[in-house]
Amino acid sequence: MITTDDLVARVSGLVYEKKQRGLGGLDLTLKTLSRLESSGALDFGDSEYRTGIWLEVACEKASEDKYGWWHLSAGTYRVEYNESFDLKGTERALVTQHPRLLEAGGHHASALFAPDESPRTLLQVSEVGLSLKENCRLSRLNIIS
Repeated sequence: MITTDDLVARVSGLVYEKKQRGLGGLDLTLKTLSRLESSGALDFGDSEYRTGIWLEVACEKASEDKYGWWHLSAGTYRVEYNESFDLKGTERALVTQHPRLLEAGGHHASALFAPDESPRTLLQVSEVGLSLKENCRLSRLNIIS
């Protein structure tokens, strides 16, 4: 894995670098959330492949607050990040859940991304729900060779 300084140099879209530097990686922040409204389909040869239909979930802004909140009910959501990263050669981006996410009532699987893949993940929200503020630190990034 590369150092946090190297990560910072290769990541664009950081919200607040100083706060996003974590132990063992760089924190990724939440840009948008979408909810699956209609299922997709996969087959062996891709002739019957179709994407699911995702609808963006709006966040709620109070007049006194600069940033809004998503108040999520139980379910599955697609996360898109503010950040993007520059991978070289055989490097892969390893995205894991932020250590606080589980304790707050959410979870997402760890994933490896190749240079040509869009870094997104599926967020699972528990039956009691979860509130997320715009730009919250949701995941952690490392780059591995």
